[in-house]
Amino acid sequence: VEITSPYEFGGSEDSTWWDGRGLAIPEKLGGKPVVSIGNNAFCGGNFSSVSMPNTVTNIGDSAFSSLQSLQTVAFSTNLISIGSYAFASCGTLEEIDLPCRLTYIGWGAFSNTGISSVTIPTGVTNILAETFANCPTLWTVNFHDGIKRIEYNAFHGCYLGWATLPRNLEYLDQDAFSDAGVIE
Repeated sequence: VEITSPYEFGGSEDSTWWDGRGLAIPEKLGGKPVVSIGNNAFCGGNFSSVSMPNTVTNIGDSAFSSLQSLQTVAFSTNLISIGSYAFASCGTLEEIDLPCRLTYIGWGAFSNTGISSVTIPTGVTNILAETFANCPTLWTVNFHDGIKRIEYNAFHGCYLGWATLPRNLEYLDQDAFSDAGVIE
């Protein structure tokens, strides 16, 4: 089942899954497992935290974008795909722990957030355009050697204090780290 709107599972300001501060995605909806969070499903909401069950494998484009109060996300351990701009403009989001099964992070997925460090899971081989752009507090990026591509403005405007490029990198866009700090 894919959730495309909070109202699909009885969402309202007084519902049990949303208390105005935290959002807990249900494991099942109509007796079927929730495996996907649709495009724009919670865009612009007012949540300080999001937690999702381990049944979720996909987060759609802009699913959680522009959550001005979002501070923490508890990802599904079975998550394999994060859509474009999924968490974009969540300026108070400071920490993410990407699950090890993740294989795809869309364009601009974490752009304009307050994250300070990120470890790219080994299944992710491409860092797409603007994925972490304009994250002024992003200080540390842990790459693995299986990353093949880092695209346009992937880390634009980040003030990286530490990042070592992957040994097997095949493509590095000339503007991947534009207006960013020094890297090795």
